[in-house]
Amino acid sequence: MYTYGPEPVINAIIPDNGPLAGGNTVTLLGAALGNGSDIYQVTIGNMTARILSQTNSNITIMAPPGANDTMYNATVYSLSEGRVSVFGYTYNPRMFNLVSDYANLG
Repeated sequence: MYTYGPEPVINAIIPDNGPLAGGNTVTLLGAALGNGSDIYQVTIGNMTARILSQTNSNITIMAPPGANDTMYNATVYSLSEGRVSVFGYTYNPRMFNLVSDYANLG
């Protein structure tokens, strides 16, 4: 008899945002994400992230660069559990120019 295990799920993305340039560390927390060593790809949008560490409930990645300041799916691919994704990583917009208005300081 075959029994099914729990469904893979991503419960949180910490932090859930980062710079457009990528390169920041992001942790995906969940359950049944893989067997701890068979996660072969994590993507944000359609860009592949670098996997830094993995367990069946915690994956740490280096975020890839983003195309624009919008929210993307984070997707985990594992040999044992297949694919699971969650909508919820946002690239912060670029700040081109910061201007201070000293006249309004009183």
